[in-house]
Amino acid sequence: MEHLKCPGCHGVLERKTYVDIVTDECSKCGGVWLEKGEMGIVATGSSSDEESAAASHVVGPNAQKDRPCPRCPKQAMVKTMLWECSDVELDHCQKCKGFFFDKGEIQAMNKELQELNPEKGDAEFRGMMKGLWVRVDKCVGVSLQKGKKSGVSTLMDHGIKITAYFSKPLGIGLQMYPESRGAKILKLLRMFKGTDVQTGDQKLDKTFIIQAVSEDSAKEVFTPYFRAPIRNFVHGSPKIQDTPGELRVFDNRVEYKEGGCSDSIRYDVNEDPAGIVRGLLDIAMEAKV
Repeated sequence: MEHLKCPGCHGVLERKTYVDIVTDECSKCGGVWLEKGEMGIVATGSSSDEESAAASHVVGPNAQKDRPCPRCPKQAMVKTMLWECSDVELDHCQKCKGFFFDKGEIQAMNKELQELNPEKGDAEFRGMMKGLWVRVDKCVGVSLQKGKKSGVSTLMDHGIKITAYFSKPLGIGLQMYPESRGAKILKLLRMFKGTDVQTGDQKLDKTFIIQAVSEDSAKEVFTPYFRAPIRNFVHGSPKIQDTPGELRVFDNRVEYKEGGCSDSIRYDVNEDPAGIVRGLLDIAMEAKV
């Protein structure tokens, strides 16, 4: 296994695996190396593209010349700011696009992001609840609409996704989607690679497209204890804004996604007014092999 060198203290960065990300961390100085695309995973309190913003606000050459990039040892990193007037300065490699955070800088980044929009509260969340990993992510989709006079226009679809991860993967290649027109099209396009299975629960089999490596493995997982909270969630039809979203279950997580929302959408996981987090955790806690 490749071991990267810590640019903060020249120690060895150790690979740490979380349910939603794998990072390289220094046990000596507390620094964290994030590859390209990983900053958005650990950044909470905002739904904007923090990585692109930080990469564009270069302060200048790194004052500490002995801070080469862990991934590109011959490449010197530069100092960047999280945003134009930020107090948080990060080390950035302009070659591989990774970022190095000194101890406490991830927390400082999230604190600053939250303070930028105090009236909105946390736009996103990432942490433990009832012993399981929970995430809240704001999502933005783009679609094109053709008008009669104005030609093609771009529409932004704002939404939110709440995910609860299982204590360990089920190991059956589970994919469970609502029986919708979109899911049927994806199935025809062979975007779903598993085998269609029946759980023996008529309500669930009718409501969802369920795929796994085999029907026997699916039936072992879909015990009455696992099926009950899924049925309860579907029956309750929880929603954050106007229209209930979709429940999806995968091999390592269960998620609720709601689209067609205002760009200011947020959800307080602690207050949990719609009972969505509670419902997802009820499902996740019964996901066992």
